[in-house]
Amino acid sequence: MADNSEQNQQLIRCMQIPIENGILLLPQTMIAEILPFVVYDSVEEGAPKWFVGLFKWQRMNIPLISLDILHGEDINYGKKLRAVILNTLTADSGYDYIGVVMKGIPKMIEVREDNIQAEVENLKKGIIMNAQLDGTDYMIPDIDALEYLTRKAVKFTEH
Repeated sequence: MADNSEQNQQLIRCMQIPIENGILLLPQTMIAEILPFVVYDSVEEGAPKWFVGLFKWQRMNIPLISLDILHGEDINYGKKLRAVILNTLTADSGYDYIGVVMKGIPKMIEVREDNIQAEVENLKKGIIMNAQLDGTDYMIPDIDALEYLTRKAVKFTEH
Protein backbone atom coordinates (compact mmCIF):
# COMPACT_ATOMS: atom_id res chain seq x y z
CA MET A 1 0.00 0.00 0.00
CA ALA A 2 1.36 3.44 -0.98
CA ASP A 3 1.91 5.91 1.80
CA ASN A 4 0.05 9.23 1.97
CA SER A 5 3.00 11.38 0.82
CA GLU A 6 3.24 9.33 -2.39
CA GLN A 7 -0.48 9.64 -3.04
CA ASN A 8 -0.41 13.41 -2.42
CA GLN A 9 2.42 14.09 -4.89
CA GLN A 10 1.25 15.90 -7.95
CA LEU A 11 1.79 14.12 -11.24
CA ILE A 12 2.60 16.29 -14.22
CA ARG A 13 1.85 14.82 -17.61
CA CYS A 14 4.76 15.64 -19.89
CA MET A 15 5.90 14.87 -23.39
CA GLN A 16 9.35 13.67 -24.36
CA ILE A 17 10.15 15.47 -27.61
CA PRO A 18 13.20 14.01 -29.36
CA ILE A 19 15.46 16.40 -31.23
CA GLU A 20 18.77 15.66 -32.93
CA ASN A 21 20.97 16.46 -29.91
CA GLY A 22 18.79 15.29 -27.01
CA ILE A 23 15.28 15.06 -25.63
CA LEU A 24 13.08 17.97 -24.64
CA LEU A 25 10.74 17.58 -21.68
CA LEU A 26 7.60 19.70 -21.80
CA PRO A 27 4.39 19.79 -19.79
CA GLN A 28 1.60 18.51 -21.98
CA THR A 29 -0.26 21.82 -21.50
CA MET A 30 2.52 23.63 -23.43
CA ILE A 31 1.88 21.55 -26.54
CA ALA A 32 -0.83 22.67 -28.93
CA GLU A 33 -0.25 19.90 -31.47
CA ILE A 34 2.34 17.49 -32.82
CA LEU A 35 2.51 17.39 -36.59
CA PRO A 36 3.88 14.38 -38.48
CA PHE A 37 5.26 16.76 -41.08
CA VAL A 38 5.13 20.40 -42.07
CA VAL A 39 6.06 22.03 -45.33
CA TYR A 40 7.57 25.39 -44.59
CA ASP A 41 8.57 28.54 -46.45
CA SER A 42 12.23 29.47 -46.00
CA VAL A 43 13.13 32.88 -44.65
CA GLU A 44 15.35 35.50 -46.22
CA GLU A 45 19.07 35.12 -46.63
CA GLY A 46 20.83 36.45 -43.55
CA ALA A 47 18.17 35.40 -41.03
CA PRO A 48 19.49 33.30 -38.15
CA LYS A 49 20.02 29.72 -39.34
CA TRP A 50 18.01 28.32 -36.42
CA PHE A 51 14.97 30.24 -37.71
CA VAL A 52 14.00 27.60 -40.28
CA GLY A 53 10.97 29.38 -41.73
CA LEU A 54 7.22 29.83 -41.47
CA PHE A 55 4.45 27.30 -42.00
CA LYS A 56 0.67 27.40 -42.13
CA TRP A 57 -1.31 25.88 -39.29
CA GLN A 58 -4.99 26.61 -38.68
CA ARG A 59 -4.81 29.53 -41.12
CA MET A 60 -1.94 31.15 -39.21
CA ASN A 61 1.72 31.62 -40.07
CA ILE A 62 3.76 29.84 -37.40
CA PRO A 63 7.51 30.42 -36.99
CA LEU A 64 9.54 27.22 -37.13
CA ILE A 65 12.76 27.06 -35.14
CA SER A 66 15.47 24.45 -34.65
CA LEU A 67 16.96 24.06 -31.19
CA ASP A 68 19.58 21.76 -32.73
CA ILE A 69 20.89 24.56 -34.96
CA LEU A 70 20.54 27.06 -32.08
CA HIS A 71 22.82 24.69 -30.11
CA GLY A 72 25.43 24.74 -32.86
CA GLU A 73 24.58 21.58 -34.81
CA ASP A 74 25.14 21.79 -38.57
CA ILE A 75 21.92 20.36 -39.97
CA ASN A 76 20.42 20.82 -43.41
CA TYR A 77 16.72 20.00 -43.24
CA GLY A 78 14.66 18.88 -46.18
CA LYS A 79 11.38 20.61 -46.98
CA LYS A 80 9.22 18.24 -44.88
CA LEU A 81 9.81 18.16 -41.14
CA ARG A 82 8.19 16.83 -37.98
CA ALA A 83 7.23 19.65 -35.64
CA VAL A 84 5.76 20.25 -32.23
CA ILE A 85 3.65 23.38 -31.89
CA LEU A 86 4.16 25.08 -28.54
CA ASN A 87 1.80 27.54 -26.92
CA THR A 88 3.65 30.75 -26.18
CA LEU A 89 3.41 32.28 -22.73
CA THR A 90 3.07 35.97 -23.55
CA ALA A 91 2.68 36.30 -27.32
CA ASP A 92 5.56 38.82 -27.09
CA SER A 93 6.96 37.17 -30.20
CA GLY A 94 3.87 38.37 -32.07
CA TYR A 95 2.74 34.77 -32.31
CA ASP A 96 0.55 32.63 -30.07
CA TYR A 97 2.49 29.54 -31.15
CA ILE A 98 6.03 28.55 -32.07
CA GLY A 99 6.92 25.41 -34.04
CA VAL A 100 10.00 23.44 -32.99
CA VAL A 101 11.63 20.90 -35.29
CA MET A 102 11.62 17.44 -33.77
CA LYS A 103 12.98 14.04 -34.71
CA GLY A 104 11.32 10.73 -34.06
CA ILE A 105 8.19 9.93 -32.11
CA PRO A 106 7.21 11.83 -28.95
CA LYS A 107 6.21 9.92 -25.84
CA MET A 108 4.00 10.85 -22.90
CA ILE A 109 5.38 10.33 -19.40
CA GLU A 110 4.28 11.28 -15.91
CA VAL A 111 6.68 13.25 -13.74
CA ARG A 112 6.61 13.39 -9.95
CA GLU A 113 8.69 15.67 -7.78
CA ASP A 114 10.57 12.74 -6.27
CA ASN A 115 11.64 11.15 -9.57
CA ILE A 116 13.26 14.13 -11.30
CA GLN A 117 16.61 15.78 -10.62
CA ALA A 118 17.20 19.28 -11.96
CA GLU A 119 20.48 20.91 -12.94
CA VAL A 120 21.04 24.50 -14.01
CA GLU A 121 24.71 24.28 -15.03
CA ASN A 122 26.06 23.91 -18.57
CA LEU A 123 22.79 25.02 -20.15
CA LYS A 124 22.48 25.35 -23.90
CA LYS A 125 20.90 28.44 -25.43
CA GLY A 126 17.11 28.41 -25.11
CA ILE A 127 17.21 25.83 -22.29
CA ILE A 128 16.17 26.84 -18.78
CA MET A 129 17.07 23.60 -17.04
CA ASN A 130 18.58 20.17 -17.59
CA ALA A 131 16.87 17.30 -15.84
CA GLN A 132 17.32 13.61 -15.27
CA LEU A 133 14.34 11.34 -14.89
CA ASP A 134 14.60 7.59 -14.42
CA GLY A 135 18.13 7.60 -15.83
CA THR A 136 17.31 9.64 -18.95
CA ASP A 137 18.69 13.15 -19.54
CA TYR A 138 16.30 15.90 -20.68
CA MET A 139 16.43 19.56 -21.62
CA ILE A 140 13.60 21.84 -20.49
CA PRO A 141 13.17 24.70 -22.97
CA ASP A 142 13.01 28.32 -21.85
CA ILE A 143 9.81 29.35 -23.63
CA ASP A 144 10.29 33.05 -22.73
CA ALA A 145 13.77 33.02 -24.29
CA LEU A 146 12.52 31.22 -27.39
CA GLU A 147 9.74 33.81 -27.77
CA TYR A 148 12.29 36.61 -27.46
CA LEU A 149 14.66 35.05 -30.00
CA THR A 150 11.78 34.37 -32.38
CA ARG A 151 10.53 37.95 -32.10
CA LYS A 152 14.01 39.23 -33.03
CA ALA A 153 14.26 36.80 -35.96
CA VAL A 154 10.79 37.66 -37.28
CA LYS A 155 11.53 41.40 -37.08
CA PHE A 156 14.70 40.77 -39.08
CA THR A 157 12.78 39.04 -41.85
CA GLU A 158 10.16 41.83 -42.03
CA HIS A 159 12.72 44.45 -43.08
